[in-house]
Amino acid sequence: MNIYLPEPLFLIIYSYVGHNSLYLNKFYYNFLIERRNEFVDKPLKISYRLCRWKQKQYDIENNYARKARPSMKVNTESIIDISGGRVFGEIDDKGLLCRFTQKFENSLIPVSESKYINWPYPCMIVKYWTLFSLKCNEIERYKRYQDLWVV
Repeated sequence: MNIYLPEPLFLIIYSYVGHNSLYLNKFYYNFLIERRNEFVDKPLKISYRLCRWKQKQYDIENNYARKARPSMKVNTESIIDISGGRVFGEIDDKGLLCRFTQKFENSLIPVSESKYINWPYPCMIVKYWTLFSLKCNEIERYKRYQDLWVV
């Protein structure tokens, strides 16, 4: 049994059901492949900025009373090309991505570093990164991308 639906309606069903919606008709598989090729040929560009934090943690045995606050440095903007298969969060009307997935955030952030220093006071210097901003300038393309890939 083949069920013919308009393409926008199929994309709505596909966003909820996923690949099980391809059982409606074989035509929709070819439709998805054609629409996904747009992003393979011309990848989606997402710009992001990382924030580097550096914090000293003094040794407890020395009873050093001063609490050191972390220092922060925002790195320059970097661009990542996305051609498909990755799922992000939601986008607002200004192009800022919010509520993105933890898996995507972990792929952008480098591994934390730590270094132990003995002089003048024994302390450990920890460097870690957080995501400062995540932006996509092509809002309409991003929304089309979101319709074509589901988890």
